Amino acid sequence: MDDDVLISRSGPKSTGACHNLPSAASQAATSAGLSPVGPGFLPCNRPRRSCLLTTRSPDSPGCSRALYHNNTLLPALQLPFSITLIASTVTTTIIIITTIIKTFATFLMQLPSLPLTMESTLVAIVTTAGNILPYHLFAYGALLGTELFQTFINTKLCYKHLPMREFIALQKRVFPVYFGTQVGLAALTASTVPPFGIISCFHDKWTAIPLTVVIATGALNWAVYGPRTTTASLVRRAVHDSAGKKKNDDGVDADDQAKIHRANRGFSFNHAMSIHINAISLVATIWYGFSLSSRLLSGL
Repeated sequence: MDDDVLISRSGPKSTGACHNLPSAASQAATSAGLSPVGPGFLPCNRPRRSCLLTTRSPDSPGCSRALYHNNTLLPALQLPFSITLIASTVTTTIIIITTIIKTFATFLMQLPSLPLTMESTLVAIVTTAGNILPYHLFAYGALLGTELFQTFINTKLCYKHLPMREFIALQKRVFPVYFGTQVGLAALTASTVPPFGIISCFHDKWTAIPLTVVIATGALNWAVYGPRTTTASLVRRAVHDSAGKKKNDDGVDADDQAKIHRANRGFSFNHAMSIHINAISLVATIWYGFSLSSRLLSGL
């Protein structure tokens, strides 16, 4: 449990030794007026039913843990290297596959037994499979489809049909995968730009600009605003639960109101930034689709 956030509705008498908040969540909790041990956070001896957004920890039967993991935050120095490695690996693989398919196409052209039309069609299909263009279209289609599905279908359906706690827990798992996939597919699209892959991408500014925007915005959400939004949502939930308990007992004082306001403001800012950055990425993806269409109509 070295990177788990422990959150509960436990009252002022809560004590324990679970000092295992990650740095980002600890800072967010401190700014909201909470401390790692005390109101709003779960001590190790509290039962599972008092926890917020928790699952049973396998290594501590009496202690529950929240569904936040700090390992979704990719280090800043590792991200550019990962993108470069993905692009170079995909480009090398496509070159090898293209060479193999062209050799196979040459072999098919020497077969005399097939009818002329059937042979020509088969050779044309195999030759096309050896070109970089189909893989570019597949990568771009997967990128656009993933963005549209997650933005307009998956998130809205989950928000409509799931309770808020389950929705937060699910999206905390889904969004890191979504942002990472977005960056990977954008890098794959850039590395398969016809006719020469990544080299051709930088020869045309209307190709390079939108794909660069998609990669940059996806990486920003993946490494910065996605984890921040998750942390802020957990802190906000804990603050609201703590304030609700006090309201039932003695009423909410001015200090609690200030905590609620800070937690709401922190979540609203990070959530709005993530949404707008994703919208920019979607617009850039569609923009590249029109750029690609114009190049196809003009014969590349």
